[in-house]
Amino acid sequence: DPVAMQALQAAWDNDFGPFAIGQRLLFWGAGLAIVRYRALPVWLGWIAILFGIASVTPAGFIGFLGGAVWIIIVSVLLTLQNRREPAAASPPPP
Repeated sequence: DPVAMQALQAAWDNDFGPFAIGQRLLFWGAGLAIVRYRALPVWLGWIAILFGIASVTPAGFIGFLGGAVWIIIVSVLLTLQNRREPAAASPPPP
């Protein structure tokens, strides 16, 4: 339906700015936290900062596409890290 397509386009045009700003803040914040606290490999932090900077330039699509891959990599690493840590011992029953 053309009217539905027009509504979807209007929503995209309206919400692209906040989405892009949120993505930049995500990459800058996550990158700085990784570099500072070293919870993940530091190179992931620097790459996140790089994608955050790239998203401000005219080549912002590189930051967007690379950021999607970065999120997948970090998700896998965090999942694997969580599975490696031993479970906390439960207290003995009373």
